[in-house]
Amino acid sequence: MNRRRSKQIAFHDTPNGFQGTRIFPDNRWVRLSKIVPWDLVDEIYARNFEDRTNGNVAIDSRIAFGALIIKEELCLSDEETVCMICENPHCQYFLGLSEFTDAAPFDSSKMVAFRRRFPLEAVAQINEAILRAQSEEDEAPRDRDDDTDNHGTLILDATCAPADVHYPTDASVLNDARLLSERLIDELHDPSEGRPKPRTYRKKARKSYLLLARSKRPGYRLIRHTIRAQLQFIHRNLGHIERLSERHPLTAKQERELAVVMQVHDQQREMYDLRKRQVPNRIVSISQPHVRPIVRGKRSARVEFGAKVAMSLEDGYARIEKLSWDAFNESQTLQDSCERYRERHGYY
Repeated sequence: MNRRRSKQIAFHDTPNGFQGTRIFPDNRWVRLSKIVPWDLVDEIYARNFEDRTNGNVAIDSRIAFGALIIKEELCLSDEETVCMICENPHCQYFLGLSEFTDAAPFDSSKMVAFRRRFPLEAVAQINEAILRAQSEEDEAPRDRDDDTDNHGTLILDATCAPADVHYPTDASVLNDARLLSERLIDELHDPSEGRPKPRTYRKKARKSYLLLARSKRPGYRLIRHTIRAQLQFIHRNLGHIERLSERHPLTAKQERELAVVMQVHDQQREMYDLRKRQVPNRIVSISQPHVRPIVRGKRSARVEFGAKVAMSLEDGYARIEKLSWDAFNESQTLQDSCERYRERHGYY
């Protein structure tokens, strides 16, 4: 159930609510509170609770979205974000609280729900509303019919937002897949049935991988031998999982994890048999199977792992033109970005 947010108190009223605490009007959180379109935030937030009339009252929309801004602005974890809000009166003012308190306004686990209720499209809509309000203050929009001249500067570029994954190698990805398959076997095996637990040879598999991981300059033969061994261990584990799943149906999470293990096994088997280094939609992280390698061509890092982002810069404001986990050519977004610039201003 959702409840409409309360209006932000005026700045001259804050000394009554924040007794003993000085709120400075030039503080960045106070200035930012005047820019964010909180009514639009509340409207987008309320869409998540349509046709819901029962249940606990949801956290205020301003607190939810404001906490996400604080987290991203200060590069904090969910737990540290809650601590910052408890300690900083300006952050509490930014969230629209009526008085300063050292009690947490919500649990850090709620941040997961906040991110789900403000998807990328909603954040882009709020960002456009902020930029539109700023541009209207700077200058009135021009009409292309009155003046056909082109004005302004639009800078376009693409970059990679690195994901938090360790540098992948074929052997390390296979080792992670093997560990995941062993965990699935442990979860599916029921000791009360009186059946022996399937043999996974996990000690031997770990010893084989560590022999490569601890080698400073592993040779080609050692790498091939380790990959072949890990493929055999995973293939055996997949057979055990198939037999165990006949007696114990897999949950939705286990099915997703099993699909990742099988895809990693098939990709690595194809590259091993054909002696290839590339395969379509190659998985480089078991925990984040959507991450793809992005070729950047830099001297220090030829390949980066994360989402590729096409950005546009206009009058100091940055916009995300396209975000994809798969690599794409920046020329695909060039024309669309220029057309969106014309829609905003009426000229190129």
